[in-house]
Amino acid sequence: DWKDKYNKAREYLSKQIGDKNAEEELIKCADEYVVDKVTDKVIEEKKRDVIDSKKDEIPKTEKGKSFFGGLYETAAKLGDQIENALTFDKDKHDDHEKAEALIIVEESATPEKCKEIVSNQNVDGCIELGDSVCNELDAPKDEIITTIQKKVKNDKLKTPERKPSLETAVNLAYLKKAAS
Repeated sequence: DWKDKYNKAREYLSKQIGDKNAEEELIKCADEYVVDKVTDKVIEEKKRDVIDSKKDEIPKTEKGKSFFGGLYETAAKLGDQIENALTFDKDKHDDHEKAEALIIVEESATPEKCKEIVSNQNVDGCIELGDSVCNELDAPKDEIITTIQKKVKNDKLKTPERKPSLETAVNLAYLKKAAS
């Protein structure tokens, strides 16, 4: 059932775009977008965890200090500690973050959620971008489509008529990551 819906959506893309290279570019762009958005979400969650843990480590101000002096020092220490905690070698952690993000996609994509996504498939094969994928990518539908349009190089894919194709590609990318 899921494979049939996936194949029908791929046929839809092939028919609508009519250019194998443009189709592959769109699929690749949608794949990268899904991975990047989920990776960003994982990194933001880690930052929040680090900030929360660092807040607990800051020593309480000594009673002898003035209120504002102690407050300023505490804020400065907190800022330094957070900055140190969040400064990392992006390249070194990038692959690890992406792998973690893909695991999260796989775990969050329950069979029910996948059914919900493909339930938005029209008879022509197009899969409309629904709330569940937008929520997982932490972005509104219009932002997702606009970002994909900016990333693709083929002008044919940037036209408003291609919006259903872009939505279908994002859904396929999400489902493919969920099934891997």
